[in-house]
Amino acid sequence: MEYREEHRREALIGTVLFHVALAVLFFFAVFKGPDPPLDTLGGDGVELNYGVDEVGSGDIQSQAPANESKNREDSRPPAAQPDPTPPQPTAQPDPTPA
Repeated sequence: MEYREEHRREALIGTVLFHVALAVLFFFAVFKGPDPPLDTLGGDGVELNYGVDEVGSGDIQSQAPANESKNREDSRPPAAQPDPTPPQPTAQPDPTPA
C-alpha cells in the first residue's frame, strides 16, 4: 500500500499532462477541406467501383462445360541465350596526313 500512496500524485500529474497534450494536439490538428472546394472544379471526388454490384448477374445459369484444355503457351518470356559468336573486331583505318 505504501508504494501506491507514494506515486499516486505523480500518476495523477502525468495523466493530466498527457490528456492536456492530447487536447492541444487535437486543437491544432484540424481537418481542412480542399481549397478551392471540389464543387467549383466540377466533381465530388473519386468514384470507385468495388465490384459488388449485382448488375449483369442475371437469372440465367450457363450449362456449358468448363474449358479443360491445358495451356500450351508459356507466359514467361524466353530465357536470354548468350550470343554463340562473338563480334568480329574491325580494323581502324590509318589516318592519312592532309
